[in-house]
Amino acid sequence: MYEDLGKVIGDGFGIWKKNLNLALPFILYVVVIAMAVVSLAGLIVGLIPPEIAQLKTSEEQVAWMQPYLGGILGALMVFMVVLSLASSYFTAGAISMAIQAMKEGRSTLASMWSGGRRNFLPMFLLIIISLLITLAGFVFFLPAVLSWSPSMSPEAAAQNHTFVGMIVAGAALFVIYALVVTLILAAAPYALVVDGLGAVESIKASINFFNYNKFDVMVLWLVVEAISAGLGMLGSSASFTVAQNVQVQPFPLVTGLISLLALAPLSIVWWTRLYMVRTGRLHEVESWTPTA
Repeated sequence: MYEDLGKVIGDGFGIWKKNLNLALPFILYVVVIAMAVVSLAGLIVGLIPPEIAQLKTSEEQVAWMQPYLGGILGALMVFMVVLSLASSYFTAGAISMAIQAMKEGRSTLASMWSGGRRNFLPMFLLIIISLLITLAGFVFFLPAVLSWSPSMSPEAAAQNHTFVGMIVAGAALFVIYALVVTLILAAAPYALVVDGLGAVESIKASINFFNYNKFDVMVLWLVVEAISAGLGMLGSSASFTVAQNVQVQPFPLVTGLISLLALAPLSIVWWTRLYMVRTGRLHEVESWTPTA
């Protein structure tokens, strides 16, 4: 069955309205982030000796902290790995819930737990590979790096039009490259969960999907990004003065909640439905269905 993009978006919105529990993976991920931040802050405070507060200059503080920098960097690395694993788990779980909602009409937490357990390691590898592919775009800064010398001061570099031009050109090419990578790999998480593929296989499937569905992928990405940008602008558009020189912006909290509770799960449904419709998976009976 073929659905145009408008029907994919409309039907996806209807599915989301009937399955508001699709926001739970994102809520739980925010809880994990909060717990990880508190734990990291406590660990860093425990690593830094209280005597540092008695030092008067930043140079003395930096010198005093040098023996503890290894532990702090290690804690930061563990923090990033934990968040990446949690993101992988809950993303896979959210996609599994969206699949169940489209096939059965209702999604359950059992689908999130089972889908997360089954797919979080391949999803984690996919995140790492995608990041490495994106970081490869820093090669566009190579001409500027090769033309820079340690003797060049920041003032001289800023006045060197050739050097500045290479930096600007490198940044522009990197942004374009990163955008293209984002679009080409947009379907990879959904191929991974829907088809049960590994990280590399899901990337290949996403490339193939993009080749046959360029317009739909670009338009859906623009729709999601436009809504996100609109919420961001709305959140920063108004402020209220509650005291002298004290302003409050209440909208960022509201728009943040809308993004968390509505836009994030809705976009998961849209992308999952687009992938399943275009690959003929929507009406197939698969053995992934979670058990209690």
